[in-house]
Amino acid sequence: MPVRFIHVTNGPDEGVTYALPDDEPQLIGRSTEALPITDRQVSRRHAELTPDRGTWYLRDLQSTNGTRLNGTPVRERVALAPGDRIECGATVLMFDGPPIAGAPVRAVERDEESLVITGRHAERTQGVGQNARHGQAESQVEVLLHANELAVSTLELGAYLNEFMTLLLDAFEAEHVAVITYGPSTTSASSIVVRTRPGIEDRALGLSRELIRQSRTSEDTLIGHETRETPDGTERSHWVAASPLRASGRVIGVAYLDVSRDISEDQLHPIDIDLLHALTSQAGMAIERGQLVEELLAKGRLATMGQTVAAISHGVKNILQGLRGGADAVQMGINREDLELAARGWPIVSRNLDRIQNLTLNMLGFARQRSLEFELMSVSSVVREAMEMMESAADRKRVRLEFEDDPGAPPILIDPAAILQILINLISNAVDASDSGSPVRIRLTCPGPADRIVITVRDRGAGVDPVIHERLFEPFVTSKGQRGTGLGLVVSLRLAESHGGSLGCERTGPEGTTMELTLPTDRGVGDSEDTHGPRGISEADLDIEFGAAEH
Repeated sequence: MPVRFIHVTNGPDEGVTYALPDDEPQLIGRSTEALPITDRQVSRRHAELTPDRGTWYLRDLQSTNGTRLNGTPVRERVALAPGDRIECGATVLMFDGPPIAGAPVRAVERDEESLVITGRHAERTQGVGQNARHGQAESQVEVLLHANELAVSTLELGAYLNEFMTLLLDAFEAEHVAVITYGPSTTSASSIVVRTRPGIEDRALGLSRELIRQSRTSEDTLIGHETRETPDGTERSHWVAASPLRASGRVIGVAYLDVSRDISEDQLHPIDIDLLHALTSQAGMAIERGQLVEELLAKGRLATMGQTVAAISHGVKNILQGLRGGADAVQMGINREDLELAARGWPIVSRNLDRIQNLTLNMLGFARQRSLEFELMSVSSVVREAMEMMESAADRKRVRLEFEDDPGAPPILIDPAAILQILINLISNAVDASDSGSPVRIRLTCPGPADRIVITVRDRGAGVDPVIHERLFEPFVTSKGQRGTGLGLVVSLRLAESHGGSLGCERTGPEGTTMELTLPTDRGVGDSEDTHGPRGISEADLDIEFGAAEH
């Protein structure tokens, strides 16, 4: 019996073709033993296709949405003819019609007993580089396959060149391989990389300038021989080869092979020359791709650096302006011997010193990720410490800091310096967003099943602009205008995630903004009976004091 096919012409699986097994009924539906239809309007056992003496029959299996054949409901078993349309739910299948162009074939079944394996690739191959120069086709294919895999799997240019040159050394049993590359608008070499076969005496490699020039100008692979003086004073013939590295319609370089064998004694086979030509052509495209990737990465780094410098410059400029104004007020008070005027200028100086210190700390946190040092301690104590450090800033804005604690919250493993930095950033932002006389409420809870501690910081400000809200945790995005650098929340999010927790904006709007920090109570570190003491002071901790943060 010839193999029959079912083609899905409409529905979620449109374009799929199924082969029907000989003399074996086949279900249509979403069950595991049926043709794998994904249409949710099709029942698990929707319909059945049954062969009988060369004819296939269709039968509905009391499906929910019914089965139609060429638009007519199927009430009993009906014979199928090529081109018949079977409708099941939203899926339409064509029985034994012409295959859809390019349609994938799924679940093709064959009688395993009739299949005989006559050959295996692994039994024919000799390995890359073994006797490739003698024209054995299987070795040539292996070299090409290896080179192709290398070209598509290695993006870093230096790594690719090293692997490619090793491949040439092995495939042609060369002593030395050199790759000379050229710039887009120069005739002189922009770089030369040389590899030597292990075990070969390290000596100066003489490159034939004329052979390289001819290979580049003719865009062809050239073989030559020359006479070389050996260390004992005798002369010995050997062969050299140069092959162009081509990409985008031009020669971007030349691969040069130096082989010690006398070419007259061991003539290079023409297939080997073709192989070298094919390998270097492929290498040219891979090298060009690597150069483009490096160029894109360099441009990306420059763009990021420019964005960083611009953002930092704005922040530093504003801080320096504040320092200048405060210093002028202090200087004027000294000149006039007016201590009251000097005292009014000093808080401006102090506040901006705090800002530049915390800008530096957040930049360090953004640029490098230090290892955390965990201690078992109460998060409430860290919250109270952050509130104490932010008390003077809140007093200047006449903002009240209110704290609602959860006495049942257990001590957990945290890096107290990191959590303190997060809380200072959140409280600082809330104070800046608040109007005079309004409260900033900090709440700590340990909701059931007590697997996490949640800290919320809520202000009564005007809320975050919707445009800023979508990018709140991106570097250099800030709602503070020129007063912010857009790094505080980025660093805070990184520190929260390094604790296995999360940080997000729970809600924002005209009635204020609520930020939520979540920390797991069990990080899976250490034994429950372990004793955790305070960590020692490191050099990084000396003379460092956290102040009001920027974001």
